[in-house]
Amino acid sequence: MEWYKVYGLTHSQLYRTVLDFVIMQLQQKTAHSNKAFESWGESTMYTTRPWALVFVHDPKSLTQAIKDDISFDNRPWLESIRVCQVENIHQLRAILCAMHIHMEQTLSSTNQSDLLSWMQTERDNQPPCLIVVKDLLRWMAETTDRGLV
Repeated sequence: MEWYKVYGLTHSQLYRTVLDFVIMQLQQKTAHSNKAFESWGESTMYTTRPWALVFVHDPKSLTQAIKDDISFDNRPWLESIRVCQVENIHQLRAILCAMHIHMEQTLSSTNQSDLLSWMQTERDNQPPCLIVVKDLLRWMAETTDRGLV
């Protein structure tokens, strides 16, 4: 039995809790960032706007949580969340390691839908202020049990 079911939560409610936490963190980081950069002007505050990266195995539950409880007030915060689907802990490791590699400007003819290109073009190589990995402990336990660490 999944641990969250013991508390009477559904998968969608669990994801909603994760989203609420991420949004709260973004709000706090933005308030702190705005205060630090307000003397430099409004344009500086926007370019340093914090964003979060959420790794999930199955994005359906996250999508459902957003649909079930979406408010107009949360829209700017949802736009600051980037969701990345990963199949296993090895993909997660590869992505996290690749985030630390400086990429040269890619050709405009290549596919720009990957996370690293998005970070480079949309966020000016600004790293996320928060990285959330849904089910990280379960993945680590499964990997350890199979001796794949």
